[in-house]
Amino acid sequence: MTLKNSKQESDTESLKKHISLIYDTLTDMIFLLAVEPNDCFRFESVNQTFLSVTGLTREQVIGKRIEQVLPETVHSLVISKYKEAIVENKTVFWDQTSTYPTGEIVCSVTVTPVRNAEGVCTHLVGSVHDLTERKQAEDELRLHAAIMDNIAEGIYLIGLDDNLIKWTNEKFERMFGYDPGEMVGKQVDIVNAPTEKTPTETRISIMDVLKETGEWHGEVRNIKRDGTHFWCYANVSTFDHPEYGEVILSVHTDITERKKAEKALHEREIGYNVLFDNANDLIQKVGPDGKILLVNKKWLETLEYSEEEAKDLRVTDIIRKDQIAPTMGLLQGVAKGENVSGFETIFITKNGKEIYVEGNGNGIFKDGKFISAIGIFRDITERKRAEEEIKKFNVELEQRVKERTAELEEKNQDLEIMNKGFVGRELRMIELKKRIAELEKDVGETKSARD
Repeated sequence: MTLKNSKQESDTESLKKHISLIYDTLTDMIFLLAVEPNDCFRFESVNQTFLSVTGLTREQVIGKRIEQVLPETVHSLVISKYKEAIVENKTVFWDQTSTYPTGEIVCSVTVTPVRNAEGVCTHLVGSVHDLTERKQAEDELRLHAAIMDNIAEGIYLIGLDDNLIKWTNEKFERMFGYDPGEMVGKQVDIVNAPTEKTPTETRISIMDVLKETGEWHGEVRNIKRDGTHFWCYANVSTFDHPEYGEVILSVHTDITERKKAEKALHEREIGYNVLFDNANDLIQKVGPDGKILLVNKKWLETLEYSEEEAKDLRVTDIIRKDQIAPTMGLLQGVAKGENVSGFETIFITKNGKEIYVEGNGNGIFKDGKFISAIGIFRDITERKRAEEEIKKFNVELEQRVKERTAELEEKNQDLEIMNKGFVGRELRMIELKKRIAELEKDVGETKSARD
């Protein structure tokens, strides 16, 4: 009898150890609540997972009322669920979010009432399944879905074997004028507009590159549901999908507006080139080192160089020696951001002829660094020659004026001498007439006296 009792006690201890081992190694949180009067629920036992997940110690939990352990935000919820389980004598399930020392925990809770022989509920056995990771995964999945549906690019999967569209994001379907989900299951040819190749030929050429490198990218011409053609830039690759097998992932960016802009830019460049080559001014582009990078047709014609010859020239090769220092000084000013206008210099043609020019200079900068200068020059040789002729004529005129003035001064002196002679004679005549008058008076008076 004693041996039998000892064996029973040993078996019981062994069973307790097994139960305790299982209890503490379960991945769910397990707890036992004592049900006391006045809606009081007190923790009698929790497993190790409960403590690990919440970050609480056994002393902080065992023997404590739920209000002392659980966050205040869930008190009313859990008490109502406990009472529901007790009153309806059933297992109750619910989800809740609680904050513990380890952080926020999203979990699914289950409680089951335990009754004694009299049918009175004495305990509640509960389990808590941590949904935090699943919730995070779901949130991340929803975020990815939102990104996929709101991303600027259209994305779709094509079966490698059947060429059927397996999946698209909303952007792709909106891009082609279809309703959500309408394109799934259709042949991919419905989106490929015919160009110089048929859609099949286009797909085959892309597949050849995919087989060799695993990816392809380039411009493709697509067609919308209403027949409108438009351009996309596609990035294509292949991978193994767990559901669809080997698929092609294609990301399309609508580049219609970019193509329009490129066309407009190209047309503008053509216009600029026409203006550049047909300008009446000499235009040159010069690097920071003084090397001539670009010139227009008028420049080549005026300075008598070919386009190939101009590629090897520097600014100092085309400027008269006495003009090099001041001209390079102006270039240094342009490199500092100064706008130079109305300066004059003298170019020397390939054949040694001097060309007088008047120019304006502006710098081109990238990221604040001077990369080149644009010079626009007007040939003022004829004007300079005219100015020189005028200057020469003015000198000659001035000399002639001096000579004529000297001649006039000499004539004036002779005239003055003659005038003085004439004045003296007139004075003598007056004096003579006066004397004659006096003599005539004297003769008259004498004659009267005789009579």
